[in-house]
Amino acid sequence: MAREGLTHWPGNVTLERLVGDCRLWRDDWAGAAVMYEKVVATDPNIASVHANLGTALGEMGRIDAAMTHLQRAAELQPERPQTFILMARLTWTHKRDAEQARKFLLLALQRDPRNAAAMELMAQID
Repeated sequence: MAREGLTHWPGNVTLERLVGDCRLWRDDWAGAAVMYEKVVATDPNIASVHANLGTALGEMGRIDAAMTHLQRAAELQPERPQTFILMARLTWTHKRDAEQARKFLLLALQRDPRNAAAMELMAQID
């Protein structure tokens, strides 16, 4: 439905974001990235869109681009631990940089000391 809405209202950021979310939920990483890139081009200040774009790009193996968007998400919404966990996961799984991954996880845990995902990943790294 949202995709049909884009036919009637092309360039509608809300609809583009919604289509991106639907594609992300379906693991259509490339399709999600296309939609999120359109949103970022129109409004570069939405943290969740940068985080979702980073997620999609990371799943596609475009790690440097993913990290750029995740870092932007962290700048825009520094209180959100999930962004730091995503950065830690990419850093650990793709670069095997345990030290940097731990730094990201510590930032996440500073924001949410009981975050189970951060603690679980920290345990995997240690």
